[in-house]
Amino acid sequence: VEASRGCPFKCAFCLSSRDPLVRFFDIDVFLDDMDKLIARGARSFKFLDRTFNLDIARARRILEFFLARLRPGMFVHFEMVPARFPQELRSLLTQFPEGALRLEIGIQTFNAETARQIDRISDPEKELETLRFLREQTKAIVHADLIAGLPGEDAASFAAGFNRLWAERPGEIQL
Repeated sequence: VEASRGCPFKCAFCLSSRDPLVRFFDIDVFLDDMDKLIARGARSFKFLDRTFNLDIARARRILEFFLARLRPGMFVHFEMVPARFPQELRSLLTQFPEGALRLEIGIQTFNAETARQIDRISDPEKELETLRFLREQTKAIVHADLIAGLPGEDAASFAAGFNRLWAERPGEIQL
């Protein structure tokens, strides 16, 4: 499902960055459609939104919606920007039971020069802190993305970034 389409970031490697606008679908219509899917037996919801937590109030409303309707065997998956996890989202994420929440966290690189070259806004320390929070205080399955072969990053630089990510022990690393 999609609650929005597009991405405000201009990461050079990403096709979603080609569209400079983020278009949000009407939240009431969207949640009504989700209710209908749940009533028909849907149990797996994978959000295709590139930056689900771009609009915090909207993300909060969707998380609250699913928390109120969770049933055994149901799960939701969101792709989130690791530097945008204010307390209001964190408190909601801690409420999901084990197996009900899957988060895809886009790290991409820890190399500052590489991030600059690909127009990727990053804050490695904040991103690592978010991963620690997710691992230590939620029951979410955390999938962290890291990209090899980006401009300005050699094997040694990539290995250092991989080791930093590995040390945080996300549930999965997508390379």
